[in-house]
Amino acid sequence: MRAARAGQLCLRAVAVAVLAVAGYECLPPPPPRVTSVPPAGLALRVHVFGASATEVNDAFVAAHKSTPSFRVVQDGAGGGGGDGDVLVGLENDSPMCVPPTGLCSFKVSYRVRNNAGDALASNTTTINAQSDHCADLCAQAINNVVVRVLDDAATAFAAASADDTGAKPDGGKPTPKARPGAKAPPPICAIAAGPRLPTGDAEARAAQVEVLKRLGLLDQSEYDCLRKAYLGRL
Repeated sequence: MRAARAGQLCLRAVAVAVLAVAGYECLPPPPPRVTSVPPAGLALRVHVFGASATEVNDAFVAAHKSTPSFRVVQDGAGGGGGDGDVLVGLENDSPMCVPPTGLCSFKVSYRVRNNAGDALASNTTTINAQSDHCADLCAQAINNVVVRVLDDAATAFAAASADDTGAKPDGGKPTPKARPGAKAPPPICAIAAGPRLPTGDAEARAAQVEVLKRLGLLDQSEYDCLRKAYLGRL
């Protein structure tokens, strides 16, 4: 009786171990090392909204595994504040994945700011991953997003640091003022455009935008156009 019970416990332990290993193997690999992040370190507050926001946020956190000098920090006590913040908005505009012509594509808009609120870098672009199969293809595209954003952020902070320590530029011609006219929508608003979304997804993205506005990461015009676009996709 005791032997049978011991055997059952042993089998359960093996099963738990196998499931644990299988679950670990199913986790996507962290983004590859970002060589432009300095050994002295780069710490950023990361804010992500739009398509696959949770997965992208997790990938930023996981980037510390392959780039130990980078870390995601939080505001408030114990958060450390970091060097600045990065805001990332995404829309998945991938076509149907059909091997062997697999493609996962994200429209991405991102902005990097220092702790003084100065914008050091911004871009709106398309980042994708291609393969002859579909499994984990979007996980690879997400890692590509993280690498691109971190590389631009590290480069921007390095350039800003060099400007602070270098000689001040001599006087030159003043920057001409823009002529009055119709104001173009903020670049980040292009991320919210797309086909109809399930109600829960559209409302969730509008809620993300609401929080970002309250955190001071979006100005009024950015908030208005993003919220309108998401709710218009209900």
